[in-house]
Amino acid sequence: MLADEKRLRQVLLNVLGNAVKFTDRGRVRFGVQALAHDRVAVRLRFEVEDTGVGMTPEQLAKLFQPFERVGDVRRRAGTGLGLMISRQLVHLMGSEIHVQSRPGEGSRFWFEVTLPVTELAASLQPSERDAIGYEGPRRKVLIADDVVGNRAVLSDLLSGLGFEICEATNGQEAVEQEMAASPDLAVMDLVMPVMGGLEAMQCICRNRQARGLARLPFIVVSASANEEDHAWSIAAGADAFLTEPIDQESLLRIIGARLGLTWLYARPAEKQAGDGEGTELVVPPREQMEVLHTLALKGNMRDIRKRAAYLTTLDERYRPFADRLDRLAQSCQSKAIRSLVEERLQGGEPEARLGLSPRRIGGDQRS
Repeated sequence: MLADEKRLRQVLLNVLGNAVKFTDRGRVRFGVQALAHDRVAVRLRFEVEDTGVGMTPEQLAKLFQPFERVGDVRRRAGTGLGLMISRQLVHLMGSEIHVQSRPGEGSRFWFEVTLPVTELAASLQPSERDAIGYEGPRRKVLIADDVVGNRAVLSDLLSGLGFEICEATNGQEAVEQEMAASPDLAVMDLVMPVMGGLEAMQCICRNRQARGLARLPFIVVSASANEEDHAWSIAAGADAFLTEPIDQESLLRIIGARLGLTWLYARPAEKQAGDGEGTELVVPPREQMEVLHTLALKGNMRDIRKRAAYLTTLDERYRPFADRLDRLAQSCQSKAIRSLVEERLQGGEPEARLGLSPRRIGGDQRS
C-alpha cells in the first residue's frame, strides 16, 4: 500500500493521545480493519475507542473548532489545534473523522481511507549512469529528515560522491545547522516534528538575508505526491520537489544544476572491469582484506566505498577489485561483499599472485 506515512501517523498519534489523556480507567483500543480490497486499492478503517470521560453533544459540536478545548478543565492543555489539524489532514486523504461519545461512557473516533496497492519500492531509485564524483571544490549539503533511514540513504549516496554532509532531525535543527555549517544546498523533508520543512526554509531564508548571504537552494522531499504540497513548497521558496522513493538521477540532475557541477562518470572500461564476472581480480594484501572483512561484517557500506577508493591509490592493479567492491556497496549487497572478501581470504591465491608467502586462514577467521 502507498500512503502518506507522516500525515497518517500524526492523525493517529493525536487521536490516541487524547484518548489516553481522558481515560483514567478501563481501556483505550486501537484497531485497523480492511473493509474492501482488490489488486489496485484497499479501503482501511482506523478506529480509536476509549472508556474515558466522554463528551456532551455541546462539546462534540465544538470539538474541531480552532482554539476550543473541550472536556474536563483539569485535563485541558495546548491550543486545541490538534484535532482541527487532524481533521484537515484526513480531508486531504479524501476522508472525514467521525466521532461518537457519551458523557461518562467514553468516545469512539474513526475514519476510512482508500490507499493504492503498490510493490515495496527501495527508498532510492538507482540511476542508469553511475556518477563517481564531481569537478571542483568540495560542496556541503544539509539533509533534514526525522527518519534516520531516509537520512542514511541520502547521506551514503552524496558522501560517496564527495559531498560533505550535515544532518538535522527536525526543522529547528536544520535552522541551527545552517547557521553553524553554512551548507551550499539543503535537502528538506516536508513534515518534521518541532518545526516543519516549509517553516524551516523560511527561517533560513530570513537568516541568510540578514547575514548578507546568497539564497540557499532547497530540494523538498515528501512521501506525498499531493499537488497542494508541491505548490506550497515552490511558493515557500523550494527549487524542486521530489517524492519518495527518490529518483537518484533526478536528484543529482537538480543538485548539479543548482550548484553548477560537472559530474564525473565511470569510464566504460572501468565499469566492465568492475562488473565482469570473468575478470581476474588482483587482490590487495592480507591486512587490507582483513580491514574489508571487518567492515563487511559490520555492513558499513559507506566505509567500504571509502576503502575501495583508497585501494586504487595503493596500486592500479587493484582497481578492478575495488570497482566491483564499490558497486556492490552502492547497491547495499552486504552478503555479496562478504562472500567476495571471504573467498579471497580463504582461497590463498592473493598471496601467491602478489609474491607473498602463503598462509592458511584458520577456522577462527570464519564467521
